[in-house]
Amino acid sequence: MDFLTSSTHLHITSWVVMLVLFFVALAKYSKGVHMALRVFYIFAIVSGGALFLEYRSGFEYDIKFTFAILTIGMMEMVLGKKQKGKPAGVFMALLVVFALVTIFYGLKLPMGMDFF
Repeated sequence: MDFLTSSTHLHITSWVVMLVLFFVALAKYSKGVHMALRVFYIFAIVSGGALFLEYRSGFEYDIKFTFAILTIGMMEMVLGKKQKGKPAGVFMALLVVFALVTIFYGLKLPMGMDFF
């Protein structure tokens, strides 16, 4: 399982593709795009879980992992509401907050980039 933890490339690629697919599904909902998005949820969770288990050294990793799962949950809630034609403003606001916290911790942690 060294290919999952030797670098963050697989994880970053999976969540970038996940974000692109989310915005495509948000702009024009399609079951195919939504299913592809769910596949990339799995890639992001598996690669993130492997990184979590390999490099976990403090409570900040727990926070990042929790907010990452919440972000994915909010993505599903927003698309579910959009599919049903219901307003999703609260879930979209929570998605933005959770995503920003997740990205902040991802960049701040030792495996992340040295921006902060």
